[in-house]
Amino acid sequence: MRGTIVTLQVNDTSIRMLATRGKRVRRWHEMPLEPELVKDGLVTDPPKLAVKLRDMLQALEINARTAIVGMSGVHCLFRVISLPQLSASMLDQAIRREAEVALQVPLEQVHLCWQVINSVGDEIKVFLAAPPRNTVESLITTMQLANIQIREFDLAPLAVSRVVEVETAIVADIRSVEADIVIMIDGVPQIVRTLPYPADAQNVQEKLLAVSGEMDRAISYINANSTQLGQETPVLISGDLVQEDATQQFLSAELNRNVMRQQFPFDYPEGFAANRYIANAGLALRRMKPGRRNGSQTPLLNALPHSYRRNFRGLFQAAGITLGAVAAVGILAYTALLARGNAAKTTSLQAQLDTANTLLQTRVGQQQADKKEADDLKAKISKARAAADALAAQATAFDSVYSDFTKQRDGANGDVSLAVSAVKSGLQLSQVERTGNDLTIRGLAAGETDVVSYASALRSSKRFTHVAVSSLQQTDAGLRFILTLEAVQ
Repeated sequence: MRGTIVTLQVNDTSIRMLATRGKRVRRWHEMPLEPELVKDGLVTDPPKLAVKLRDMLQALEINARTAIVGMSGVHCLFRVISLPQLSASMLDQAIRREAEVALQVPLEQVHLCWQVINSVGDEIKVFLAAPPRNTVESLITTMQLANIQIREFDLAPLAVSRVVEVETAIVADIRSVEADIVIMIDGVPQIVRTLPYPADAQNVQEKLLAVSGEMDRAISYINANSTQLGQETPVLISGDLVQEDATQQFLSAELNRNVMRQQFPFDYPEGFAANRYIANAGLALRRMKPGRRNGSQTPLLNALPHSYRRNFRGLFQAAGITLGAVAAVGILAYTALLARGNAAKTTSLQAQLDTANTLLQTRVGQQQADKKEADDLKAKISKARAAADALAAQATAFDSVYSDFTKQRDGANGDVSLAVSAVKSGLQLSQVERTGNDLTIRGLAAGETDVVSYASALRSSKRFTHVAVSSLQQTDAGLRFILTLEAVQ
């Protein structure tokens, strides 16, 4: 139906479908899943799940070819980072470098998504989200096999936070196998966590204790590092386990705060379990809700990799099949998906056999491998010694430059001292000039990362009201840079 928004939220135990039109719920359905078919958000058998999903949508007569798909936040990483103002050509690489430091994982293992949420003066704030790459690709494969064209791909905790109407709140969507916990400050999620329950949490009370403990730790972290979350800050809960007032009362007692149920943002008919579809509602709001709050841009990340963001026709249309032949093709498609499932299992068994053969061959040649490893180790030791000698020479040269520079700045004040002390390995200063409250720093760096890190360190000192990279020029000697700073009066 024209104007209808279809959302699919994939969880470990079920897929929840919600269809909305305008501000009203039109259709909904929850399809239970077999154990281990989806594990921590990862689809273990995409062909099998695609068949189930396609059958469900056909039975409901739902056109979900352009659905908004949501995935679990388990093993996803979220951060807010700060950077100096940079040109568009430098921004993406600078964010990726800072993200690898902030997230502490190799970026090839995740799908990094980012959005600039605020830009004031010489500083920008960037929201990062990094779901596991294999989880994202397993869901995309499943949707493609089910002939669903994904245009928007979201993460459940961010979808849950989108439903919240207030700027600052403590939010929890408490489901049967996991809980999403989000702390919103000025409309931006500052802490985002998806909590799988401990193995010994077998009943509702034990799961709620795990949730309240995680919420309490998150609140303590925020209060120790930034904005104080006072007792008046609302605590909003939703989810499968929030069906009775007793849940609110239990969490209120554990947190010593007033706990309320999250209001559902759409009108709905009698019999609709709104608490179970909060994440779906947040997915639908992607196309309806303004993104800016209190000067900051609320994260509206599309976690769909850019390589998949293209217009393409469904499997039926691409094959030139008319609507009159859909029923016959449906049977063939069903059979084809089952065949793909069997082929996938055969491929998996073959891979296991190949692995076993490889291990056997490795053990047979272990003696030769040990000798080669010893030779390689000797070579690495020799290379490490050479690197250490080179590093010592660089340190000596840097000490000499620093000593000469110290003699030249005898008459300078503490701001110049700070500019010099912030220098790290890979960066050399050639001139620090002070005129009134303005400083101009010239130097040579190994790369853009060193310049960005140096500028960030100066800005973090709070001794300067303005830090800007005004010039970058690549030369044979390295990357020459000029920074302009304005000291606090």
